[in-house]
Amino acid sequence: MTWRLFIFIFITNFGLVHAKDIVKPRYKIEAELDTSNSTVTVLTKIDIPKSLGLPKDTIWFHLWSNAYSNTNNAFTKEQLSFGSTNFYFTKESKLSKISDLIVKAGNQSLSYVFKDDGQEIIGVIIKNSSSYEGTISFEYKLKLPYLRDGLGYRKADYFLRNFYPKLAIYEENQ
Repeated sequence: MTWRLFIFIFITNFGLVHAKDIVKPRYKIEAELDTSNSTVTVLTKIDIPKSLGLPKDTIWFHLWSNAYSNTNNAFTKEQLSFGSTNFYFTKESKLSKISDLIVKAGNQSLSYVFKDDGQEIIGVIIKNSSSYEGTISFEYKLKLPYLRDGLGYRKADYFLRNFYPKLAIYEENQ
């Protein structure tokens, strides 16, 4: 028993030492919940270190909450393939919606594109550089969906999971 404990402690400590070496973006998220309208006003600032080596012209993010914005997107097709029709037959008034989206680097507004009509994957267009370093901020209002996968509302309960943009792997970048 003592030997196993020693190995466990050694592996755990060894893993912790290397975990510090992993370079990650840092998120600062401010969210204000409006329960009367079932909305969240979001400001997300993402500090991206140069050592992350992000692409030269476009950085891709995943807007999970937009997966619940309509029932004619890749997310819905995936749900239907697994036999889940609850989301597909959800009323439009119970779907999510991002509005008033502003993307900035510092005080400068940035252009962006969506991968498709589902608007789940957003490409933020940055200046042409060898590797991006800096802070990108997303500001928007999110109408919460009726509870889906840990995001939304049900009766008097609110769940705020996957409401902010996350760096995405798209076309084998990032």
